[in-house]
Amino acid sequence: MKFRFIHAEKSSMPVAFMCRQLGVSRSGDYAWANRPARPAGGVC
Repeated sequence: MKFRFIHAEKSSMPVAFMCRQLGVSRSGDYAWANRPARPAGGVC
């Protein structure tokens, strides 16, 4: 959920700032953004 928020707001705030405030790493954010989408329903 944190990474989804970061991507929704990245045009209005720096990603590094949001990662720091939310307690997540920038590398984790990058990995989340490049992960393939899961199928609807959430469980494979």
